[in-house]
Amino acid sequence: MSTDEWSALGGEPLDYNAGTQNNAWGTSACSYADATRLQAETIASVMAVPAREWLERIPEVLALSGADPEEVESIASARQLVGIEEGEVPDAEAACDVWKVSRAGAIRAEDGRYVEQRRLDDEVALVRVESCADDVVSQVELSSPEAMSDQALERAGSAIERVERKARAALRDGRL
Repeated sequence: MSTDEWSALGGEPLDYNAGTQNNAWGTSACSYADATRLQAETIASVMAVPAREWLERIPEVLALSGADPEEVESIASARQLVGIEEGEVPDAEAACDVWKVSRAGAIRAEDGRYVEQRRLDDEVALVRVESCADDVVSQVELSSPEAMSDQALERAGSAIERVERKARAALRDGRL
């Protein structure tokens, strides 16, 4: 995404941490902020990764992030429900099925996206929009004081549409 697109997602100029890579996902994820990482009030992050790679790496990513054990169990249970054995490498469609099952109950019927808005503390909230379509898992995340607003959710929805388009093109071209 361009700096202007990042700023549109954040609702203000985001020009710090210019494309800082997420350690867990490497070049598949990056973020921008309104200040240096330790002082940032607004941070916007995006991720786009082939679905098969997502399924292969998600247990490691969750372990590195100190994820809630329920989230880790959700992925393991989803693999079983979809019928993927431990160690089996599924096709992209089956990997997306695991993503969908793991997000069950929280996926919007109108667009097939997972949407989460929650307070992180008294001052900062989070909005996250995820999808798995056309063999790519995409995620847009915004943490800011106003992330609980309808406007922040709308900006995240617009941003994920751009991320999905660019990810599909990159996958077709062999760049993802």
